[in-house]
Amino acid sequence: MEDPPDLSGLSVAEDFPLDRILAVLSDPLAVYTVSALSVDERVPLTDLADLVTGWVYADASQAAGPADRDRIRLLLYHVYLPKLDALDIVEFDAEAQTVVLREQSADFETILEWAQGLDAT
Repeated sequence: MEDPPDLSGLSVAEDFPLDRILAVLSDPLAVYTVSALSVDERVPLTDLADLVTGWVYADASQAAGPADRDRIRLLLYHVYLPKLDALDIVEFDAEAQTVVLREQSADFETILEWAQGLDAT
């Protein structure tokens, strides 16, 4: 397992809830979700679900099917995107079913790079 990043110099401001961000990004599905998005590029939920499903099943012994994609789309809609939206990491429009990555600090990028490395190990 990769060592955690040096968090001693990271922001501890109220608008950067480090413990909550680390808790969310400890889940690979959340990391895949954030990694699939770009700042100022609104993505339909169905497209995001397709991409995340592909990453989740990339190393699986069998290909993902429609039921797998639907399961991940529902998890994104009901669990992951609301959590990421509450932390101001993404802007999730549940009615339009679109999502966009918000501009993030260098501190967040450091944590995201560490979290991306967790799945690679």
